[in-house]
Amino acid sequence: MSEYVPVVTASYAYRVAVAELPLRTRLSDDPAGAVVVVDGGSEWCDKVSDSLAAGARAIIVARPSTASADELAALVARAGDRAIVLERPFLRPDAVTDAVTARRAADAQARARLVAADCAAASNDFAAALRDSIGWLRGLSGGALVLRTGGNGVGLFDSREADGVPAVLTAVRAGGTSRLRIRALGEAVSEVDVSIARALVTTSTAGGRSTAPERFETPQRLALRRAIDAMTADAQIEDVAEFAADSTLAAAVIAPRGA
Repeated sequence: MSEYVPVVTASYAYRVAVAELPLRTRLSDDPAGAVVVVDGGSEWCDKVSDSLAAGARAIIVARPSTASADELAALVARAGDRAIVLERPFLRPDAVTDAVTARRAADAQARARLVAADCAAASNDFAAALRDSIGWLRGLSGGALVLRTGGNGVGLFDSREADGVPAVLTAVRAGGTSRLRIRALGEAVSEVDVSIARALVTTSTAGGRSTAPERFETPQRLALRRAIDAMTADAQIEDVAEFAADSTLAAAVIAPRGA
């Protein structure tokens, strides 16, 4: 590309990400035409709306908190063709791609028969970890999910896609490090071990076991690259719609059974 992309951010981590992409980005104080990074605290939807009104070309939300379906739908409508990239702490898009690609490479005919996720997270991480667990199920099951039954931290899902597979989730609050464990079962078995620090992806077949190279790129640099690609290469970003769908399912999973 011939121009630097301006980036507006007060976050130290994102300033580091800008420094790591010196041929593509530069820091700016003007949101017009820029990538704007907003904190994902309780008012992040309002901050995104303000940035869109100020002329931002793309927006990154760092670790978004829960938002209502109406707020998220309004953001999608307001953004139009401008990308909103969500940095989700337990759901790295590149790690999901690694898991899906490894299954296809292991055996193009061996789709999963069942996808299962176990989520054990500290109270301050629980909402994000549960929501991101559903994102992993969606990615490995082949498409959008519909909840068939659930509550009290357990969910049983079907895929909305004709060739999708069923999925099951258990989620509990626990002390210590928050972790997700996802397994896609079938002729090829995918195992994913996720924490905020990393995502370890392994694939097992009759021919052996392989581990995807660990991703050392920071989540901030990854989010920034995705935002730039959306601006310059027309990459499709569906983060807000997926976040909304995952949030709706997560709320149903933790609701009291029978409510």
